[in-house]
Amino acid sequence: MPHSAHFVVMKDEQTEGTAHLVLACSIAQHYANKGLKLYVLTDTDEQAAAIDDLLFALPTEQFVAHAQVQFAPRYGAPVLIGSSTPQNFVPLLINLSAKGPMNAVKCRHIIDLVPSEPTLKQQARDRYRSYQGFGIAPTNGSEQDFPAFN
Repeated sequence: MPHSAHFVVMKDEQTEGTAHLVLACSIAQHYANKGLKLYVLTDTDEQAAAIDDLLFALPTEQFVAHAQVQFAPRYGAPVLIGSSTPQNFVPLLINLSAKGPMNAVKCRHIIDLVPSEPTLKQQARDRYRSYQGFGIAPTNGSEQDFPAFN
């Protein structure tokens, strides 16, 4: 059962184009550099490929070992990216999916990005209620307010 869910409220400019994907990569890099294994949940395989490309484009000194689920080595990678809920337990799940994880038991912490666009914001509210249904008391903040997960 997850211990926490943290909603990152994005600014208007972060929801344009691929800015939310860049933010997700920044969050993934932050936690991966602290040694935390994580899973980035996307809506589509195309979105997963875009995250993969963005992480590969990081400068060498900022590189984060990662893989799309279907191409991952047998024992995974520090950062896994996929459009389906993780099959195995992960300490942290970064949600970019409209519906969120179907089985929140498979992760300890969830970071959920909240866009400013009204329809997407409503989907985030629905996920918030879903997390509450899992027994989690979600928190919120900005991208500067990274929770200290362990």
